[in-house]
Order: sequence, then C-alpha cells, then structure tokens
Amino acid sequence: MRAAFLVLLVLAFALSLPVGCAGAEFAENGSESHTTDGGGSDGCVSKTCTAVGADCGEVLDGCGGVLACGECPSGQTCGGGGTNRCGSGSCAMLSCADLGANCGKLPDGCGSIMDCGSCASGQACVTDGSSFECQCLPKTCIQLGVECGLTDDGCGTTINCGTCDAPYTCGGSGDPKHCGCTTFNCSDVGANCGTIPDGCGGTVPCGDCSNGETCGAGGVNKCGVGTCTPQTCASLGAECGVLSDGCSSALDCGTCTLPKTCGGGGVANKCGCTPKTCAELGVSCGSQSDGCGGTVECGTCVAPNTCGGGGTQGRCGCTAKTCEQLGATCGAISDGCGGTLNCGVCPTGQSCGATHACGGSTCTRKTCTELNANCGSPSDACGGMLSCGTCTAPQTCGGGGVAYRCGCVPRTCSQIGLCGDQPDGCGGVAHCSCPINQVCATNGVCLGIVDECGPCLGLCCEGVCCSPGLGCCSGVCNNTC
Repeated sequence: MRAAFLVLLVLAFALSLPVGCAGAEFAENGSESHTTDGGGSDGCVSKTCTAVGADCGEVLDGCGGVLACGECPSGQTCGGGGTNRCGSGSCAMLSCADLGANCGKLPDGCGSIMDCGSCASGQACVTDGSSFECQCLPKTCIQLGVECGLTDDGCGTTINCGTCDAPYTCGGSGDPKHCGCTTFNCSDVGANCGTIPDGCGGTVPCGDCSNGETCGAGGVNKCGVGTCTPQTCASLGAECGVLSDGCSSALDCGTCTLPKTCGGGGVANKCGCTPKTCAELGVSCGSQSDGCGGTVECGTCVAPNTCGGGGTQGRCGCTAKTCEQLGATCGAISDGCGGTLNCGVCPTGQSCGATHACGGSTCTRKTCTELNANCGSPSDACGGMLSCGTCTAPQTCGGGGVAYRCGCVPRTCSQIGLCGDQPDGCGGVAHCSCPINQVCATNGVCLGIVDECGPCLGLCCEGVCCSPGLGCCSGVCNNTC
C-alpha cells in the first residue's frame, strides 16, 4: 500500500483534527484543565504541563487539545530557556514554512502552537522527516468491517481480507463481505427419507419409508426395495464435519483442535489452518502471530517511525521526546518524530556543543556531506539543524532503514496480501504464491478449490461434488482412497 512508504503520524502534535480527547477547555489562570464536550470522558488520558516539561506557553495535550502552561516571570521569555521553558535568552519562532508543513498543529519552539492547516475527512497529516502533508489514511479489513474477499482500503488500493473456512464461503449468506452458508433441504437434493447434511454443518430429517421399503435402497436417501451398505468417516477419508453415509444417515465426523478448523486448510472435511497475512491481520510491521501457531513478518517502519512507536501494536508510529528526555539544554534538536525542539541558548561566552550542552569551547558545525545525509534535518552537532533536502518517490527519508538517507524497503507478499505479480512499492515486482490447495485468481485473490459445489451430500473434491460413498483422493472422486 502507499502507506508503506509514508510515516503515519500517530503523534498528537501533528494532527490538526482531534484524536481522542475533543473539545478542550482551559483555565483562566494558566493551570491546565481538560474536559470533553459535555464534561465527560472519551477514554483519552491527557498529558500535563509537568509531564511534557513545560512551564510556560501552550503545548498539545496528546488528545487533540491544547494546554495553557502559564506565563514567565518579569524579565524572562517563554522559549528563552528551551521549548516552553522560561529563560533570559531570546527565542526565534519557527513558522509552518520553516517546517515544510501544510497541515497539523505544531509547536513554534517558543511557547505557542501553530495551526498549519487541517486535512479532509479520511486523510491524516504525515511526514517523511522533512515536511508535513495531508495523505489518504488507508483502513484495514477490521476497520472496514469486511471479513473476506477483496475491498477498497478507502484510498484506491485493493486489499485482500481473506477466505472462509468450509463449509462457509465469502458471500455465502448473501452478504458479499462476510463469510456465510446457505442451507439446503430435502427437495434440493431429491431426498425422501432418512437424514441429510444441510451443507452448513447441520442435518435435516427427510421422513421414513413405508410398505417395507428401505431408505437408501432406491438411491441416496431414497426409498426402495433391497439393502444399502453405509460408508464410515474413515472409508470416506473425512476427519471432521457432517456428510452423508451414502444410504440414509448423516455422519458426524467430529471437530478439529484449534487453531485448525474443518476445511480451514482448503480441503473439505479435513482439519487444517490457513495462516493469516499481514493485510488480513490489519498490521503493517513487526513479527505477528499468523493464527496457525506460527508467525508472519510484516516489515519495518520508515524512520522516524518504529513499530508500535505511536502506541498501537503492529502499526508504525512515533512519540515525540522533550529536551529533558533527550538531555539537551541548548540549541535546536530533533524531537525524534520529524519536529524540532528549541532547548534554549547559552550564556555569553559559551557555545552549544555536540551534546546540546553549553560549554566554553568553540563548536565546529557539521555539514550534510560530513554526516552522510541527503535528506531531512539532522543536527549540525552545535545546537542547530541542517536542511539536507527531500527524496524522490517512491523513496522516503529513512525509508531504507538508514536515518537521513533516501531509500525504500520493498513490501513483502504477506504485506501486500494478494497473489500473482504485484508492485512492491519500490518500483519492483513481488511474485506472490498461494498456500497449498489454493489457486490464484485473475484479481489477485487466493481461492480455495473446494468451496463451490452447491448442494452436495458427499465430499466436495476440488470443486466437484462426489457421489455419497466416494472419497476424495488426490483430487479425484473414487472409492479406493
């Protein structure tokens, strides 16, 4: 997906629309207060001025609101001692243009919050480390409420939401986005006696024979004169589920032990499990459980994001740091998430060194070339920030795993969630195969080969309904499994 090379800001400071806490209100005396519309709680825990190391000006509370952290004593300015810190030094305010920001609420470095614009519904403010732009925010299958099949992620990309375990099929109950099953009755299969499987794991009684006739002697679940030898689960090669014995009864062949399910591996009446893809799990990074006892690798994040860094497991994000957390007492320094912190100025006669601490020696500033940086805004090692350029798509700053270097990490087949030849997001092609017992359709979806038999009293064998009493052996209906 296009989100594979964007850094999704799960940061409160980069979002112009409220996330979590909405309708913030502030106290007149500068102490922080936060309520939701109507005074209720919306589940978001607001940060405090103390928690973010601010003693003056405005800061974002992490829930879409703004905290008022008070004013400085006479003779001091907010930002003079660092971002939102009182001090005797001066403070140079940043602008939205300085940050390359066309969206988001961002600190200006001197105690105020800049509104750099909002994004349309369905979009989020994202950064590649050197600019902030509105981009479409793709949704997962879970967010869309889609259980199976193909669907649009809301941003024009088709995602695969998986297949269903037999006897269920995608759209089987009439809803094309959910797994379901439609039962059949006695007349659907021409049965006039005994008990038949209903095609969805249950059974249907079809009556009794009269005049001395035997159920099954006239055909499967049909009255007639003579005898009928019923099959067993073992003779049919069935491990689970309900199917006909070829005469008059429905065989219950048992259930499976989780994580295996009946038909879950793509073979009817066999226990199995089909591992989930990253797209089906709704995650974009890290090592995740595949639902079958194994793991699936869902890739890495584009710097400065890390997997779970924004607080959501399996999703790329970033949590900005403060000057105090970084141990910086002077100069401009990256907050670790694409923003810039102003950590104050040094007294006369001192300079801000490579560790962002004041000292008596002269500091020699680094260049982009010396830092091997070709994008983003790294520190110049003397309290300032460099502007080392931007990247050309599909590359992003840090996208190859090296900070301040343009790069791109190709998406894996598990991340793409489709089969066949698919674009890898970096200008190449990924060759993606299907699990065993599934085939790749022209639309890039892996389809089970045992799903579409319609009303079938026997085994469904690679799309063919076997006559009751026959097993499915190597993809062929026969009685010599």
